[in-house]
Amino acid sequence: MRLPFDSVAVLSRPAGGLRTVVLADLLGDDLAAALARSRRLRVPRAEFVRPYARSEMSPEEIGRALNVHAVALCTVAAVGPCVDVAVDVIDVVREKLVANDKFLVSSREVPALERAILRMIPGAGRVPAKSAPLAEILEARLARAAGDPEMALEILGGAAPLETAATIIEGRLCARVGEARRALLSVRRGVRALQLLARLLARFDADWHGAEVALREALKLDPGSPSTHAMLGDLLLATRRCDAAAPHHRLVAELMPVDARSQIAGAFADYFGAFPIDAVARLAELPEANDWVVRALLAGGDVLHARSAAATPFSRALVAAFAGHEFVIAPFTASERALLFSAAGAIDEAVDCLEIAAAEHADEAIFAAVEPLFAPLQSEPRFSMLLRHLGLA
Repeated sequence: MRLPFDSVAVLSRPAGGLRTVVLADLLGDDLAAALARSRRLRVPRAEFVRPYARSEMSPEEIGRALNVHAVALCTVAAVGPCVDVAVDVIDVVREKLVANDKFLVSSREVPALERAILRMIPGAGRVPAKSAPLAEILEARLARAAGDPEMALEILGGAAPLETAATIIEGRLCARVGEARRALLSVRRGVRALQLLARLLARFDADWHGAEVALREALKLDPGSPSTHAMLGDLLLATRRCDAAAPHHRLVAELMPVDARSQIAGAFADYFGAFPIDAVARLAELPEANDWVVRALLAGGDVLHARSAAATPFSRALVAAFAGHEFVIAPFTASERALLFSAAGAIDEAVDCLEIAAAEHADEAIFAAVEPLFAPLQSEPRFSMLLRHLGLA
């Protein structure tokens, strides 16, 4: 039988609070993975689609941007303890609604919901039963998103090793890293498992070589994975290999045109290079990159343009610190406070904040060795000791 379309993107959007956000991401991931098993459909991976789902673009615009014939739009809303999911299958080429339905389900009924949605999409084929406990994963991710990774682990109870490892690593639970190692050893070395292993090795062990090996193995499995290229680019940059990092960041920026972080990373080669101010032209095009624009201007010594460009609380505080004026340090992160104090020439306070960021395993701490605004710290022995502790000396 001829299908009405040969390609489809799953667009899952929340229309409510935290619960709907978590379920929308879970649905988007699972449905895209299930549809990708069909030999009759081309299906973009969830990581490509997610930034579009978070944008203001219409389903038709997103479908054209992703070069697919159809979009399966899942709108997730909360109704008491249940979720209400409206599904619209849209033919982007003909701008026609192919199918639509609504479902009211509890978290326990998520697997049945996914099967029902897949039956609405021509060419989806038979969906294999999932071994992972979806209801528990949903509740665990909700607890994690609410800032309680320990509760998430209690909910999982060891039933989903990969999710357990992700919860420990992303939750930065140092005391339970051993559990994450064992969980990763018990699962197939797929892309996500290798990414988590790389994050564990870099974040908790300062084993940058081991992390790089894991990421390069992940790229062999999936050479087009934006998230793997982004992680490898960050790792190479953190370990002072800016030229080697640049192609990975540029590729991610090309693959993820509506993802702000990917676009900012496309300017990393300039910002972390010899002339940080060269990054300004690219960064200035991004509404989300104001802090980076000001950082680049100040690193290049252009205080006048930095002052006029500053449009966020942090960028204004950074300009004030750099100019020797009074500045605020709340509610900024330890990494941001380190930038503020370094810009102000307060070396001890800057290193104090960096040590806190490192103890928290903050993602931004990995760039300490190459951050141009940390130039005043280079001759500080405590800063050198911190870089050695991070494996970045």
